[in-house]
Amino acid sequence: MNYPVSLSVERLPNEYSDSEDVMIAAKVLLEKQGIGEVIPVAQSFLHIIKCRKLIKNSGFIISNKPIKKIGFDSKSDQQWTRSPLRLVVYAIKQALLGSKGN
Repeated sequence: MNYPVSLSVERLPNEYSDSEDVMIAAKVLLEKQGIGEVIPVAQSFLHIIKCRKLIKNSGFIISNKPIKKIGFDSKSDQQWTRSPLRLVVYAIKQALLGSKGN
């Protein structure tokens, strides 16, 4: 979409980072750069809702600029990003059991 990318938070190899971990790291980087408005980029099925909440709760303004659809990836390291069914199962486990990770 030709938006400038100022910073990114990347996953460390062999280390699971949940959305909260990524937001903590992103907040430090964004504040250091004086960035107050962010464009959330996340899978739109359920994850974008959580990401928008984390961004807002961290004190940032959410930009409503459009992004390309983020789909599922059958080869992803994280099972919940592989298909809608896996995401629903993961969301239920997370809600009922507090289960996180792969």
